[in-house]
Amino acid sequence: MRSWVFAHPRATELACAAAAALLAFWRAPSIGWLPGGPEAELSRPEDIHNIYYAARAASWRDIPHWWTGSWIYPHVPYYRPVTSMLFLAECHAFGTNFTAWDRVSVGLHVMNALLVYLLTSSLFRHHGLGRCLFGLLAVVFFATPANTMFFAVGRSLTWWPAQNDVLSLTFALLCLTLLDAGLVGRRPTFIGFSVLSLIASVGSKEMGYITIPMALGLLLYRRVYMVSAGVTFLATGAMLWVIRRVCVPNAWGPVMARMVILRKWIHEWSGPLGSLMFAGIWWPIAAAGCILLLTAVARSLKWPAWAIVLADTVAACACAQFVGPDGTWALVFVPDGFAMLLAVIVYLVAPWLFWRHRRNEPGIVAAALMLLSFLPILQYGGRHYFYWPGAFLAIADAAFAACLWREVRPLLQRAVEWAL
Repeated sequence: MRSWVFAHPRATELACAAAAALLAFWRAPSIGWLPGGPEAELSRPEDIHNIYYAARAASWRDIPHWWTGSWIYPHVPYYRPVTSMLFLAECHAFGTNFTAWDRVSVGLHVMNALLVYLLTSSLFRHHGLGRCLFGLLAVVFFATPANTMFFAVGRSLTWWPAQNDVLSLTFALLCLTLLDAGLVGRRPTFIGFSVLSLIASVGSKEMGYITIPMALGLLLYRRVYMVSAGVTFLATGAMLWVIRRVCVPNAWGPVMARMVILRKWIHEWSGPLGSLMFAGIWWPIAAAGCILLLTAVARSLKWPAWAIVLADTVAACACAQFVGPDGTWALVFVPDGFAMLLAVIVYLVAPWLFWRHRRNEPGIVAAALMLLSFLPILQYGGRHYFYWPGAFLAIADAAFAACLWREVRPLLQRAVEWAL
């Protein structure tokens, strides 16, 4: 089997890509009528009602207006011509069969999973065929409950007005995938198609603008066409922004200069640390800090592995017992408590691992993409807004696994040699 895999690399890559798409389709949330059917949805003057009746009243002759003015949703000033065309096509094709609309969302989600696979495998192309495994791992972290933001997938695929998030991510991932392939293969044509994908992403939803700094991050990572491609992306972004301001003068936009935005920014970028701090749960943070400090000191003193594990366990139990008003050492061994502790340790170790293996693995650029994906949603609180961060968090998780494997592999080799 192994010899066949290496003898047929193209077939192996296609099989892994198909597996990624099938996994996303298999784990997609089930869709169907909500209680009351379409009549209940259309009876409430909310997004489904407003968008559907606007699409039913529109015609194909309105497409130029959407490219030069506000989108299909009446009295909601956004510049989203691509999403408007999608809603119009769905209305003509499916009418009030909103289950079919949701199936379109599932199809876009499967496409996004495939693009997550392609982008991840492109970033890990230095691993040879091993890049396929990292691509599949990223899909697992994106399209299954292993994704800590899987709730966003459920909301986005079962509530079709969120298609603008899903569609915008499709074009953003396509943009980054084409860009990375163009940089590695030195193919300017790919970069040109990448810019077109950027335009489509912004035309689907304003979150697409964050693709521009993401693309600049890829340029810094690959160090190819940095000036020409960088200027192209910046100029395209400026052009799109001017078009939006001209076509929709009073467009809604985020008001970022607020304390609540700062709090959300700290909360999202600090990961599990922020969630625990805002919840007033301090013992996992203290325990993780003690474990990492003890491990570093013990390794420098060349303690045996069993002694390090014992010391770390005692320190964690002490923090669980004494940090907080109602602590108990047993929290370390409760599944939820252990999960909180492990999440904090991973989040604290990840920057060190990414920096340590910065010459071999794309950990830093993957982390940068993840952090950037949170910026457009700081203004908002709906579950579907986290669909974007969930995709880039999956790529960062795959990068963490690659860096961790570089740390663990020598230990496993020594263990095998000792056993033999």
